[in-house]
Amino acid sequence: MPEQETSVFDGLPFTVADLAAALPSDAAELAQLLHTVQAELDATVAAFPDFGAVTRQAHRALAAVRAALAAVAEAQLPEETRVDIEFRLQVKADQLARVSLVASQLKPEVIIDDPEVVRGQAFRVTLAVYNGGEVPLQDLGFALVAPDGWTVEPLAAPRTVTLRHGETAQVQFLVRVPETAAFFHPYANRYTLGRDDPFRAELTYRVNGIPVRQRILPQVPVAVLPDYSVATNPRNAMINTLVPGDQVEIQVSVRNYRPEPSSGVLRLRVPDGWQVDPVEVPFAFQRKGETFAATFTVTPPPDVADGDYTVVAEAVSDVATSELGVRVIDYPHISRTYLIEEAQVTLRAFPLAVAPVRVGYVASGFDSVPEALRLMGLEVTLLGPEELEFGDLSQYDTIVVGIYAYRYRPDLAANNARLLEWVRNGGNLIVLNHRYTDNWDEEATPPYPIRLGRPSIEWRVTDETAPVEVLEPDHVVMNWPNKITEADWSGWVKDRGFHFPMAWADEFVELFAMTDPGEEHRREELKGNTLWARVGEGTYLYSSLIWYFQLEQLVPGAYRMMANFVSQPLAPPELVNH
Repeated sequence: MPEQETSVFDGLPFTVADLAAALPSDAAELAQLLHTVQAELDATVAAFPDFGAVTRQAHRALAAVRAALAAVAEAQLPEETRVDIEFRLQVKADQLARVSLVASQLKPEVIIDDPEVVRGQAFRVTLAVYNGGEVPLQDLGFALVAPDGWTVEPLAAPRTVTLRHGETAQVQFLVRVPETAAFFHPYANRYTLGRDDPFRAELTYRVNGIPVRQRILPQVPVAVLPDYSVATNPRNAMINTLVPGDQVEIQVSVRNYRPEPSSGVLRLRVPDGWQVDPVEVPFAFQRKGETFAATFTVTPPPDVADGDYTVVAEAVSDVATSELGVRVIDYPHISRTYLIEEAQVTLRAFPLAVAPVRVGYVASGFDSVPEALRLMGLEVTLLGPEELEFGDLSQYDTIVVGIYAYRYRPDLAANNARLLEWVRNGGNLIVLNHRYTDNWDEEATPPYPIRLGRPSIEWRVTDETAPVEVLEPDHVVMNWPNKITEADWSGWVKDRGFHFPMAWADEFVELFAMTDPGEEHRREELKGNTLWARVGEGTYLYSSLIWYFQLEQLVPGAYRMMANFVSQPLAPPELVNH
């Protein structure tokens, strides 16, 4: 290596010819082959932009690379040198095959009649190729590669042809999926990794007698899916052990992926001692893609213990049984894929007290808190722009503003003054997590100033097990209708909260103190995570804790705390004035 470098490539093998310098002195013939490869590569680059010349030259270069690879395999080289040269030459071989495909203006296509298949199904695949370039492609050959156990049968004997400019050739195959085929998995089915793809076409041809093999992928993956896709709504629900005979309604839908008519029943498998009504519901499909839905009522035994229970939905016919659901993920910027998951509902039984308050919800579309409130047994009304501007807000005891709503609901910001007037007249307003960039006016959005933390990332508690100190243990929010204890802070998932306020008015009562481990010195400045204030005849609560996520995860403490938040308008006067 020179004392003074003139390029970042000094001392490094920048070209194939440079690899010859690493060869022992008795490998002169191999060294000459590497120089020949480099000359052919240079000639390929020099042939651009004449696509025909590039095509022919790329095949000559490919022949030289293959000759060099064969010579490397036979040469007595140090293992490290051999592996390095073979790897670099194979990269060039792959690149030249790609050059041949592009420069020859070949347009291959894999056309699949039905890419969504079930076990045992047969489907047709057409391999078509159009030659848009000037160079004739000789000895054209087709092959279809399928996963192990699949059968591939040509519908007409494939024949080799010479494909000239403007001509198209094609061949069809009949493919059958085995009864034991694995269901589609987005990571096991690697449809974008070239040679490892389990389902692909292979196209071979020669230019000037030099062969090349091209791997052609279908535009959409072949997905082996369950015969019936079963889905449940909800996927999680609570059983309130304080409510005798508490029940859960479960909607079950089924989509038919079988290509022929079939019939069967939908049913639920419930724990021993539980009841389900109806026991089963019949369905019948005439064609693929049809759907059917039914509603079941699940009732636990009167003495059901606290804990988690699983209800499984299944579609059963005389030809197939499925307890799996298919989620189709299809966006313009990514290829179509599928997620197959179990069709089941997790029921969590725990005691929950909640007052029969009337709740309005200003949704942003970023949380599912209304569904959780309905699981508590509350009637929840989603408030749209007309309700916020003209509606009778006095019919609601509590209004909850969903996360980030001030940003994504311009009508909310426009009618915020009306909402605060409703609070002063006796309403209970709960505002969930916001960022300072969410159209938040620290002076006007809340009834008293709240300055949200900036940068947001510094104002959070990320440890889901971070100790929580209740600062006002006698406050009504901590005691009614549920007595909040230390146990209510266990079982949290993800963070405690984020986007905490960094400053707030003295009118607010700080409810909780918490910090991440090692940040105990920030205890005082992070106390604004949940703020409560009396405003006229009503109350206002702002919280940066991620209640919405805990409710989705059926965390009992989050349900009890949220029940306390929304229930305050009906709290006993002796507790409120304590």
